[in-house]
Amino acid sequence: MKDALKVYGPLAAAILILLIITMRFVAPPPPMELRFAAGGVDGQYYALAQRYADALSRHGIDVEVLETRGTMENYALLNAGDADVALLQGGLADDESRANLESLGGMFAEPFWIFTPQPFAIIGSPAIGAYPIQFPKIQLLGDASMRIPSPFPRITF
Repeated sequence: MKDALKVYGPLAAAILILLIITMRFVAPPPPMELRFAAGGVDGQYYALAQRYADALSRHGIDVEVLETRGTMENYALLNAGDADVALLQGGLADDESRANLESLGGMFAEPFWIFTPQPFAIIGSPAIGAYPIQFPKIQLLGDASMRIPSPFPRITF
């Protein structure tokens, strides 16, 4: 018995040490299911999320695409832990979102067009012969979507 302990004792200790080292440094596997906050079913974000869901399903990952009212609701779902991934419009995060969330990168540019009579100048920018435009906040795409500066009065669609 003592001979077996002399042989198998160090072997068991080495296996235990290797197991502890492996558990310490090897990352767990990625989740096999995701909740993806994506916007309205008729929008491009939702269509893109569906494409991601289809691609990930080929690798055995189940994706639940969540219909939302827009970027601000997507931020809220991420902060609350009710969504794992979301497509968001950049530049709209509040302090809580900036502290809690991490961006994986930009997907595509989303321009915002302003049409005005000419000439015009935004307050603080140099322009000769232009009248100044102050930017009140307006709300577009519903209550939960976003707030952006605009020279127009508050409009809700």
